[in-house]
Amino acid sequence: QGAAILRGRLPIVPITAAKEFLRGGGGSANALRAFLGRTGGRIGLAGKEATVAELQQQAHALGRGLRASDARVAASAMRERASLVTNDIRFRNFLGAIGFPGEGG
Repeated sequence: QGAAILRGRLPIVPITAAKEFLRGGGGSANALRAFLGRTGGRIGLAGKEATVAELQQQAHALGRGLRASDARVAASAMRERASLVTNDIRFRNFLGAIGFPGEGG
């Protein structure tokens, strides 16, 4: 499934997503390293906190909630100029509402 999602692109894993994976997602540092090594991926730059705040304000203006961790993941993708792949349909719909490319995982 991963190769189909990536479609030849190199994954950029936001630092926030990597921390969540290691902390509570049942993943290990070795598994993350193996995935990045196998796919040629890397850990992405952190998004700017000003962007995080702007995203949360946009969500509020649209009558939606946006967790800080999701806002940080989106801010990282924006800084990297990369589309964001997520299984979270609400998050993906929010990204679409603000004109940012989001894809299903």
